[in-house]
Amino acid sequence: MLIKNKNIYEVRAFPAGVDRYSIFIEEQFIAIGWASMQDVSNLSDNEIKTRTSNLYPQYIQGTATKIANFFIRLKSMKQDDIILIPYISSEDGPILTIARVVEGYKFHKEYERDDTAHRVKIQVIATISREILSEKFRKFNQTLNARLTLTKINQSSHRKAIEYLEKIINNSINYSNRQKNTHSDYKKSIESIAVSIKKIEDNDLLKKSLIFSALSLNESYLVNLIRSKIIPLVQDNQILYEVLKSTLLNNLSNKTTRDKIASAYFQNYKLQKNYYDLRNKLAHSMDSVSLDGMKAYFVDEKTYQANKVKGKGRMQIPHVNINLLLNDLLDYGENITDLDNIQ
Repeated sequence: MLIKNKNIYEVRAFPAGVDRYSIFIEEQFIAIGWASMQDVSNLSDNEIKTRTSNLYPQYIQGTATKIANFFIRLKSMKQDDIILIPYISSEDGPILTIARVVEGYKFHKEYERDDTAHRVKIQVIATISREILSEKFRKFNQTLNARLTLTKINQSSHRKAIEYLEKIINNSINYSNRQKNTHSDYKKSIESIAVSIKKIEDNDLLKKSLIFSALSLNESYLVNLIRSKIIPLVQDNQILYEVLKSTLLNNLSNKTTRDKIASAYFQNYKLQKNYYDLRNKLAHSMDSVSLDGMKAYFVDEKTYQANKVKGKGRMQIPHVNINLLLNDLLDYGENITDLDNIQ
């Protein structure tokens, strides 16, 4: 996504002096106050200035002009324009959220009381620490310290900083698209395996191999999700990326490592325990699992024969319903929840 041909705006997350940052991010919009201005969609720039002066006669002319310009800029935002939202987080300190415009200005009368009625719909792309901006792009970082509600960034004055942001935006979009494609490929693969398993009637070894493949695909899918969360955090620091790659990213095949990281980023990332038990049994020895139709039993021959002699039969032995397993694997991508999006 090239941003040099797009407008770039800085927006403060404090309409009417109230901190709305969390709502901006969670509900994917930006807004400015002055709800009493009502809908300015069909007003010209001069009409906006006139209405501002008439509604707020207590303001000196310079202040009224500033407010009018906020509305003119908000109204001029177009799809794919870039929105920068500087904020000071209690946990992370100074940060900058980067978003793009999804839908232009609309007046939402139902939000007049909140003073967030003048809205533009956005899509959050990335949030970064401003520490690197203060080190590499001081002038640009100082611009972000401005207290104005809504400003337009002069790109020619901050060319290097804009190139840096463009790199972050492109990398974030690429990872997002890759994640969507990964989910689509995962689901298609599981669907294909499910069809093949149900067609097999008299080859238990092949059926068990396909079941193992489906469970292994699930592990690979989770690894890709983890990588998509971690890599953007270090994408601009090659040294840090190489360190993480050698010490962490290459060790995600280890279930303990994978679970620790997944628990930090995702909710409901775990399958049922007996699915993992089945996967481990199949990995150790195909003979440690016995199939009866669409049921897989954890059993070695000695245990099976002993139970059979005692009249207990297979139903007394732990088993997995393969139909339920395949359904859970298919639903995995929809059920796994990104903790960042939990309200």
